[in-house]
Amino acid sequence: MGTVAEKGKGVMEQLGGKIEHGVGKVVGNERMQVEGKVKEAKGDAREAAAKAAEEGAKAVERAKGTVAEAGGHIQKGIGSALGSEEMEEEGKARVEKGVDQQKSNK
Repeated sequence: MGTVAEKGKGVMEQLGGKIEHGVGKVVGNERMQVEGKVKEAKGDAREAAAKAAEEGAKAVERAKGTVAEAGGHIQKGIGSALGSEEMEEEGKARVEKGVDQQKSNK
């Protein structure tokens, strides 16, 4: 399941817990209040886990961009050393693509 859906489920669980806690408070039902707080905490945890997964995926994409950028620099340098303008230009393009990939996953 996607992280957006998981975050949404977490928020809904938090809301349900707050409502249950509030109703328990109004009617004087301590058990309902506690169960509401537990649901709210579960929702907090679900939302936090989804956010962490999302950040992890972004970090992987940034790392891929860094590797692509480094590879581009190497290719550019080899092309320059060999006098191959085509290889040098391909290296420059890889560097730009890698930098763009890193920026898009901040």
